[in-house]
Parts: sequence; structure tokens; C-alpha cells
Amino acid sequence: MSRRSILDLPAEILNQILSICEQVSQKADAHCIAPLLTCQQLYHLTLRVLYRDLRFTYSSPPPSRTSCLHRSLESNPRLYSFVRSLVFDLRPENPGEYITLDDYVAAASVLSRCEAIHSLQIWGAAFLSPEDRKPFQMETLPGQPAIDLCRWELLQYALCQCHTLRKVEMASNRDSPGYGFKLRSDFQAQARDLRLLPGTGIKLPVPGTTTSENEQRKKGDPGLQGDARRRSIDFSISFGEGHAGKEYEARNIEFIHVFVWMKRRPQMLRRMVFGDFRSPTLIKEFRAAAYPNLHTVVCPPVHVRERRRGHSPYKPPSEVVDRLLGPSVHTFVFDLATYDQQLGLSSTAFGELEERWLRELAQSAAAPGRNSALQTIYIDFKPDPDCEQGFDPANYAWDRIVRLQRQLQPLGIQVKYTAPSMTREEYHELCRQHQEWIADEARQEE
Repeated sequence: MSRRSILDLPAEILNQILSICEQVSQKADAHCIAPLLTCQQLYHLTLRVLYRDLRFTYSSPPPSRTSCLHRSLESNPRLYSFVRSLVFDLRPENPGEYITLDDYVAAASVLSRCEAIHSLQIWGAAFLSPEDRKPFQMETLPGQPAIDLCRWELLQYALCQCHTLRKVEMASNRDSPGYGFKLRSDFQAQARDLRLLPGTGIKLPVPGTTTSENEQRKKGDPGLQGDARRRSIDFSISFGEGHAGKEYEARNIEFIHVFVWMKRRPQMLRRMVFGDFRSPTLIKEFRAAAYPNLHTVVCPPVHVRERRRGHSPYKPPSEVVDRLLGPSVHTFVFDLATYDQQLGLSSTAFGELEERWLRELAQSAAAPGRNSALQTIYIDFKPDPDCEQGFDPANYAWDRIVRLQRQLQPLGIQVKYTAPSMTREEYHELCRQHQEWIADEARQEE
């Protein structure tokens, strides 16, 4: 009988096995990849897996893993050809800390060498010191702060250098709902449209290019010709709290630039995720119907609260239905993950008011003459049992959701929701324990 080994497997299957080994190695802080590098036959396959998805993080002190990674790439430029996904995490570890200008320029250098990347993420907004960021600022109206273009210059440089790029994500500190999340917009755009966002991509003194080459780059729009200009890119940008505080989280100026860019190209917007962001421009001017390809709107309670009316904390659905829903929006996500996460989420966050508001929103959307495409309401609701505040055995929150589900079926609207974070029995046990605790406290006071 002939002997067989793992090396006899097709390269595609071996790649999957090595990818699993690499994931386990990262999660468990194990070193199961290192032995594979000692096998000559596995070495080249393993390198491709190791360098496929790279993350550069600059918050750890030198000599950091990022420094070692950069040295490895520079010592063997062939490794750049394996890279398919790049993450630049340029956020400082603490307020008042900044990355060096050399590190910032090195990030651009890596971009210029990775000729086959498909995905790029840029985390951070104000990551250079006030002195170093001066060349990367754009003046705005008199009396208004200048826009920091550090992350925008990286984006524009990537668009010019990386013609295989198909996905770009930019975020300051959060890219999904949760405490501190402000806003996210997802687009499908052409490279030439993204070139109209802030930044030029020609200000970076990239290592390895001569002075004359840098000057030539500054004379025009490098690298975007023909098909490169028309290629489709999935682009996402998130606004959220960052380490730099109010200096950079009064980011209304930057947001307005993005919002104006979006309004002029309404066909690009695919998904809008609202958070705790109350920009007057956004609240007054956003209308879902103006965006013909917008298919999903994510909305937290804070975005539809009525602050001036005492009888209800929510605006009447009839007032917001045209802003949140439109002829192409088929999914509405009611996001309770952003609900006061500083204190933790109780199951009371989805109560009678929330149930009634969603029911009336669906009825408004389904009304005769309303040009609405709503098919699904998704309730993102994951309360923490340790933060429970209700303790009423008759008020199991998911009963409300199931009831709402039944009520909206005749309208042709589905109600979906995240799996309950506690069963009815577990909730009743929490209520029983709470009652016992109250009884114990009362006895001790007697």
C-alpha cells in the first residue's frame, strides 16, 4: 500500500487547512504556524496564508509587532505580492499620543508595494501631532476648524496605487452600532467618484521615489486612467468617538463634505446606519426616497426620539416614515445595541412604547398610496441579564416581539430578531432571585 501524507492534498484544500491553523494561532496565542515554516514543502504555502491579511497597529511601543512585520516585508519584497487585505490601525493608545510622521509615510509605502490588495481598512482620524499634520490640512470657512486630511490622503493614495482595490472601510473608533457609535454609510462607487472626496494622494513623500517623481505626481492625477477610473469599489465610512475628544469629534465639517458628496451621487448609497449623531444637516435633509439604491436603514431609538413632547418619547411614525423608508428600502433595522450602552442594556429597552411605535411605522409604510418597499423589520436586541431592571415575570420582552410578528404578517412585513439572550425560564429565575433579595433587604431593616 502506498504511503500518503497531507502534502498529497490539492493546494486549495491545503490552503484552507493552513488558514484554520493561522486563525487558531491568532485567537489562542498559540504558535502552531511556526512548525509549518520548518517544512520546505509547506513553507511557501504557509507564507501566502501568513501574509494574505496584514494588520499594522501603531499603538504598541517599539519594537512592536508592526515594526517587525514591516522589516520582514522590506527584507523580502516578494512577500508584498501575497497581500490581499490591509488594515492600518493608526489610533493612538492614549489621548495626547500620536504616531510619528515616519510611520504614517511608511503606511503609504506599504500601499505602493501591495499591487494585488482587494481590501483596505483605515482606523483612526487624528493620528498625527498638531505640528506634523499641518501639511495635511484643508482650510474651510473663516472661523471654522481646518479638516484633517491624514486618513483621506491615505485613501486617495491607495486609489491611485492599488488598481485591484475593491473594498475600502474608514472608521475613527467604531464601525458598528454600540456605545460611542455615530454614523456609518455604505456605498458602491466608482474610483473616479471616490477621488472627489477630500485629499489628493499626492502630498505624501513616499520612500523609494525620487524627488523628480514626487514632483511629477503633484502635477496631475496619477494612476487613474481608463478602466481604473471606472472600477467599482465598496466604500464605507463611519463616524464615532475617538481619543482626540472634541477637537476632532466636532467632525461636522468633515461630515458635511461627505454628505454633500453623497447627495450629488445618490445612486451610490446602499446602506445607512444611524447612531447617536444629531447633525442638523443630516436630520433636516436626509430622505431615503432620494437614494434609489438604498436597501437598508439601521436606526436606534435615540434617532427618532421626540424631546419636546411629554406624552411620548418617540416622534410619530407618520413624521419619520418618509425620512427613513423609501421605494427601495426593503429592510429596516431597529437598533437597540446603541441604546445607552454605558449602563448596559436591560430587557425593558423593548417595551410597550417600542412595540407600538414599530407597529405604527409598519402600518404607515403599508398604507395605500405609500410608495414603500418595506419587507422586513429586524430588531437588534441583545439585553444583558446582569443589567436587568424590569423583574416582572409577566413582562418577558420577547413575547412583545412575537406578538408584533403576528400582527404585521397580514401587511406582508416580516419581523426578525436576534436570538433571545435569556429564555423565559431564565428570566423568571432572575425575577425570583430579585424578589428574594428585596425580601432579605426588608428583613434586615426590621
